[in-house]
Amino acid sequence: MDLTTLITGILLALALLGFGFYALLAVRHAAHFRYLSVRTIYLTIFFVGVSAVLVAGCLFVYSSILLN
Repeated sequence: MDLTTLITGILLALALLGFGFYALLAVRHAAHFRYLSVRTIYLTIFFVGVSAVLVAGCLFVYSSILLN
C-alpha cells in the first residue's frame, strides 16, 4: 500500500466525519420546526439521499483505488 493512498484515505475519512456531523445538525435543525412544510420535508429527504449517494461514491472510488 502506498503512503499517499493511506493519507488520502485518512483525509477522506475525516472529511466524511465532518460532513456527517454537518448533515446531522442540518437534519436535526429541520426536524425542530413544529409544522413542517411539504417543501422542507422533500428538501431534507433530497439532501439525505444525495449525501448518501455521494458518500457511497467516495467510498467506492477510494476502495477501487486501494485495491488496484
